[in-house]
Amino acid sequence: MFRQGKIAALLVVPLLCTASAQAPPDARAILDGVRLNQAAADLAVNGRLRVGPVSQPFRMEAHNGTVTYSFSDPAEMFRLRFGGEGSSIEIESTGGKRAPVPQEYGEALRSTGITFQDLSLGFLYWPDATLDGEQIVGPRQTWKIRLRAPDRTGPYAAVIAFVDKSGGALLQMDAYDWEGKITRRFRVTSGQRAGDAGWMLKQMRVETIDPASGKTTSRTYIELDPPE
Repeated sequence: MFRQGKIAALLVVPLLCTASAQAPPDARAILDGVRLNQAAADLAVNGRLRVGPVSQPFRMEAHNGTVTYSFSDPAEMFRLRFGGEGSSIEIESTGGKRAPVPQEYGEALRSTGITFQDLSLGFLYWPDATLDGEQIVGPRQTWKIRLRAPDRTGPYAAVIAFVDKSGGALLQMDAYDWEGKITRRFRVTSGQRAGDAGWMLKQMRVETIDPASGKTTSRTYIELDPPE
């Protein structure tokens, strides 16, 4: 099973959030709240990865700290498991054959702008995290947290995460390459109610950015239907 330091998991990360009015004391405490929301997720939804008019439908199920994304044509399953200090990701293809995600996991996922690095969001568990002030993202006041990679095994040297101060939801993440240039931006564009559990993701936009020009070269949308 593949691990990069302490791996987290993606598409459920900004989903469920609780209302917490008190400001956490430091960056690790803020991220601990995000991780708690990951592990607490318990739901089943249909969704899609969309690039322009082309969609890749999937079904997402989260239960007991495990998040599974099931695709068809070809049949493929990505399973993300949360642990006390991180999580792991593995692939299950047709016939039930399982394999860890390879070390070279900057490869695009099913012809979209999403990579295995993005799917894992391992940077949320990088140990070098500092609070870098506050910033308004859309209409929300957020904590700005700077995370630095523990080694050079992945494509990102640093990530800045923006966490909603009042609700604890992860609203935006900016990823930087080893030259200090922004190369990817994750932005939650809309949310939806998830019953008594609170709010969850409805749509996230993932932009691939040319580090030389700073221009966006592609956009992939992660979209989730209302939970069942």
